[in-house]
Amino acid sequence: MRILIENRISALLESQGQVYYHGTRSLFPFNEFTPRLIGTGTSSSGQKFGGFFFTSEQENAEFYAEDFVAKIRIKDIKPAPEGETHPPTVLRMAIESSQNLKVEDVLDGSVYSDIVVVPTSNIDDIEIIEWIFVGEKEFYFDQLDKLFFSLDDYDPEDEDNIDDDGNVIPPYIDTYQIDSLLGQMELNVKSMMSVPIFNEYYNTVEERLNKEYGLVQEKAVGKCINGGETNSRSVEDIAQKHDVPVFFIKHELSVGSKIELEQTEDNLKAREVAMGNLWEVPDYYTRLDKMEKDAEDELGEANPVIAVDDIPKGHDARVVDEEQEGIDEANPIIPIDDIPKGHFTRNVGIVSW
Repeated sequence: MRILIENRISALLESQGQVYYHGTRSLFPFNEFTPRLIGTGTSSSGQKFGGFFFTSEQENAEFYAEDFVAKIRIKDIKPAPEGETHPPTVLRMAIESSQNLKVEDVLDGSVYSDIVVVPTSNIDDIEIIEWIFVGEKEFYFDQLDKLFFSLDDYDPEDEDNIDDDGNVIPPYIDTYQIDSLLGQMELNVKSMMSVPIFNEYYNTVEERLNKEYGLVQEKAVGKCINGGETNSRSVEDIAQKHDVPVFFIKHELSVGSKIELEQTEDNLKAREVAMGNLWEVPDYYTRLDKMEKDAEDELGEANPVIAVDDIPKGHDARVVDEEQEGIDEANPIIPIDDIPKGHFTRNVGIVSW
């Protein structure tokens, strides 16, 4: 009975995939392995052949890592051909056969381990279980500070950083700068928050850097969107009121502060307005973004771009550039008969027959 149970457990684990490790040079954990990672230097990849290397020993993965090691599962692993112990050579074989192949007990890094090679054709067989931080926290935070807030370029003696009264203007620190840059890099803040070290960084960076640069951290003052009484509210207060995670409100606040800066040049005032909006509606700016996109979609449906040839004679229309597909002062309303054949236009309604 015991042997039967052990065999069933072994079969279950085999179907779920075997656990391996992968060292990465990336500053940020990624959600999945993709062909785009090959040759970037962020992962241990078979750059010449097209695939990835994985080790059975975490210590070996750390040999190749700077900050993170990915703990993963790999499904459907086959043994490498007998006598083959050179991982790059086995990777070439794996690509030719479209198989995930394992080389047993080889020294490739700091310790002996089993090495599994996975061709890019089989990357769906790789599942990231968790990210293990193996770097130095202080050094890692310093790297992120410089990346997100350009602190390498900040000079307190620069005249641009001194106000009219001769006081030094500290660097502007706000998590929306993190959100913005990660968005440009196609990284999702919410998924990044599942990694403990990044979660700690995100939730402490404002207080830490503001303290370092001599700023006084105060509770943000939120102005209610209904024009009611002004109250002092913290991010934690808002999260507690609506029973949502603090990082969610921080993310909304970062987005909202940037949006409110369109109405004012005062960073604190923009943050105050955003805080007030979130006090009333915790996902205020997510809703605002959806409303704007829905409105754009409705406008597009009500005012579609169509070929000139499809518009009845006698209509007036606004000529639209084929690439821009927009309406502006440079595209005046003119009789349809005056528009050259083959152009596209946005029909703005029947204005004359």
